Amino acid sequence: VLFFTTFLYSQSTHESHKTKTEPNEIYKKIKITNPSSEMMNKLGRIGLDLDCGSQFDSNGDLLIEVSAYEESKVKKITSYQVIIEDMESFYAKRASKNLPQAKSILKTQKLSKTKSNNKTTSLKSTTYGNITHRFENTEIDWAVPTNFQLGASFGGCLTVDETLAQLDLMRSLYPNLITAKVNASPTDQRTIEGRPVYVVKISNSAIAGTKPETLYTGMTHSREVSSLMNLTYFMWYLLENYATDPDVKNLVDHHDLYFIPIVNPDGLTYNQTQSPTGGGMQRKNRRDTGACTTYLDGIDLNRNWGTYWGYDDQGSSPDGCDDTYRGTAGFSEAETTIIKDFFLLHNFKTSINHHSYKNAALHGRAAFYHPNNNTANAPVLTGRENEYYQYSHDMTQFSRYAYGSSPNISYWNNGNCNDWMNEGSGKNTLCWTPENGATTGEGGFWPTPTQITPIAKRAVRMNFIAGFYSGVYAKLHDLTKSDITSTSGTLNFGLERVGQTSGDFTLTVTPISSNILSVTNVAVQSGMTVLEQRNLDVNFTLSPTIANKEKIEFEVTLSNGSYIIYKTRIEKYYNPTSIFTSAANPTTLALAGWTASGTSSWAITSTDGFGGTAGITTNTAAAYSNAITTANLTQTTAISLAGKQQVAIQFNAKWDLERSFDYVQLQGSPDGGTTWIVMNGKYTKPGTTTAVTDYSTTLSTTSKTTADKGFQPDGQALYDGDKFGKWVLEEYYISATENAGLFNKASVKFRFILRTDSNNRAHGYNTTFKGFRFDNFKVLEIISSPPVANCKDATLNLSSAGTLTVLPADVNNNSTDDIGITAISVSPNTFNCTHANTVQAVTLSVTDADGQTSTCVANVTIKDVTPPVTPTLTNVTAQCSVTPTAPTTTDVCAGTITGTTSTPFPITTQGTTIVTWSFNDGNGQIVTADQNVIIDDTVAP
Repeated sequence: VLFFTTFLYSQSTHESHKTKTEPNEIYKKIKITNPSSEMMNKLGRIGLDLDCGSQFDSNGDLLIEVSAYEESKVKKITSYQVIIEDMESFYAKRASKNLPQAKSILKTQKLSKTKSNNKTTSLKSTTYGNITHRFENTEIDWAVPTNFQLGASFGGCLTVDETLAQLDLMRSLYPNLITAKVNASPTDQRTIEGRPVYVVKISNSAIAGTKPETLYTGMTHSREVSSLMNLTYFMWYLLENYATDPDVKNLVDHHDLYFIPIVNPDGLTYNQTQSPTGGGMQRKNRRDTGACTTYLDGIDLNRNWGTYWGYDDQGSSPDGCDDTYRGTAGFSEAETTIIKDFFLLHNFKTSINHHSYKNAALHGRAAFYHPNNNTANAPVLTGRENEYYQYSHDMTQFSRYAYGSSPNISYWNNGNCNDWMNEGSGKNTLCWTPENGATTGEGGFWPTPTQITPIAKRAVRMNFIAGFYSGVYAKLHDLTKSDITSTSGTLNFGLERVGQTSGDFTLTVTPISSNILSVTNVAVQSGMTVLEQRNLDVNFTLSPTIANKEKIEFEVTLSNGSYIIYKTRIEKYYNPTSIFTSAANPTTLALAGWTASGTSSWAITSTDGFGGTAGITTNTAAAYSNAITTANLTQTTAISLAGKQQVAIQFNAKWDLERSFDYVQLQGSPDGGTTWIVMNGKYTKPGTTTAVTDYSTTLSTTSKTTADKGFQPDGQALYDGDKFGKWVLEEYYISATENAGLFNKASVKFRFILRTDSNNRAHGYNTTFKGFRFDNFKVLEIISSPPVANCKDATLNLSSAGTLTVLPADVNNNSTDDIGITAISVSPNTFNCTHANTVQAVTLSVTDADGQTSTCVANVTIKDVTPPVTPTLTNVTAQCSVTPTAPTTTDVCAGTITGTTSTPFPITTQGTTIVTWSFNDGNGQIVTADQNVIIDDTVAP
């Protein structure tokens, strides 16, 4: 009867909400010790949300926040430990204590505009595509927008009114880049409590035409603070950086980015009313389900979408008081209906629907992987697995969030927005629900206020990728070896389409160095499929007089007909000195110069090297083995890098390794093999931590052990994931600043290591764990790039001795060099009084460790600021009248100076007259001295 009454009551979509008078429902954080997959299934079946806010700790214990109602259900199926008795009170007290500090830190961050230091590769001076073509081991430090704000009090979260004020401020400051907020409903439908669900569009209104569209939403669950704050951070970042960042400008000019920051305004308002300092636990909308107290009322809006609605009672709940209650029918709620109607008017290619917390990027299909969620049934794929894999990888390249479909890495849930947008809408939109933030160290649904900004920064990349990849977009891979050995040949590139919108791509190679006589660019590339990579060869001719070791520099530009996707300068070398070259097309590891050791043998592959020739692989079997603790491939003979200012390691590579867990590293030894240093390469990325490997799956066939979750070395440079058989040209540089532990060492070895955990989990993707392959390994001594001399003009003063020595620091404006500046000088640098009040041109010379020198010219304005000596003048006495003799003084530059005065002579007035004498050195310095002239008539008539 209770459930029947609940269902009948909630049929009325626009029924007014009845205000509850009961005290707020108590939520607790509980810990369930090392739950099995079957226990996870049971927890799902009693209505717990195992996506948002369900995380394992480092011991494999489940931490989850539950209401008293849900706790009573948990108590019936398992034991648990209460970690925090009252989450609302805990969140509110912590926020009140921490929010002032968070605001102070935010203010300081806004004043600090940091600049990333890029690692050395053959890519130089990238001016377009820095976001999507980032070859670093660390993320861009996204500068905090000046107008980004934390909430005034509400736990640091913006209230509904504060959010709307932010949208209005954006519009007033950037009227050509963002639209005024409007109700997303085309029929002006409102929520139960009469509120619009507002949407804005960021796009350059001055550029007309049909543009690729992306949808961003937040605050579907109204206690998930980061889902809202991530969006306001990103929106301000776009608007404030539009005028200075060419990548941001391209995105805003040529894409339509729609933002719905608050899907559930009634729920957020209710949290503010019930817990104004933060910590409110309302998750659902404010539908009165008729039998629940305060926070338990409502419909879970991410279980209310029409596709797979009510597929089973584990992926959503029929119980009106559960946090995952799905409502009486798909789209029974105004909020989901509003967004559905809005969505159908558009052609969104990608969508990011932010949630919190789990540090994971979940995507569809969410309702099931095996039909009826029975592992005995064959999986049913979406057909978009490779796209989801590649996009998710690129979104999480530095955050290293877990990624995958909900059933495979978390738990299945039906009535999810991802499934409707991708399958039910007919739009085939690629959708994600990122779960932002962690329980440990960051704070949960209501993060520690100081963590709101760092969590928002981590979301910036995924927001950018979703925007760029909705359009005509591709990535360009430099496949040209660093050592060019012929005066004619081809420059090689891999063009990889990653955008959802079909279109043409143009690659243009432009010579920079004069030793390139000609290049023949390839035709416009048309008809590419998503994720297709085409290898493009650009013919070149070099000067016949080019010298060995001479640098070859050219610029590459990739465009899509509307804007430049990527532009960078690339440096190669003509016949540089080879320190080590692995044998081409080897038949044995020994001939290639390598020795294998450990529990799994590295080996020669006769046909799967670069270009279909022989290469080196981690395994000859179809898939590599599990539980590999020692599998090393070590350079047989040590090499000397002594006296080498810059060394480049290059090789072709491709890999298919279990993401987040198994890995390959390249390590270097500075002492012939005794100690080993992890090296940082062009395509390496940071190893995962347990904070981002929370694969809390309900499927035993996809689960990971606690040890597996901590398997990768935290933050160390490594390879994992799947390249889909596409080769890259990997590069490592060794210098005084790059991989410096190997710099100038006399006995250096390199080794590849493979480490694998207890099992391989495809998690629904097409990966086959083929292993790691490389070919054409070389160690080259190369000449570094010349220093870049940067000058600034200066105004300098002569000394009191009338001399000036111009120092390098006076005119140096942050000159740079990739391996280090060893000498810096100025010429001419000495000046004297003859140069006073003149502008002199001086040349700054900057020399690096390779003996290369660059110069620039600065203008130095020389000033004489030393005044003449102020003289002490004696009294002049006369009887009746006198004309004093003009006194003199000295000056460092003017020499002897004769004083002048405005006093008329002769002086006849009886008594004392003060004469003021001025001494001007002609360079603007004037001093004065007073002289007493006394007329004293002492002679009687």
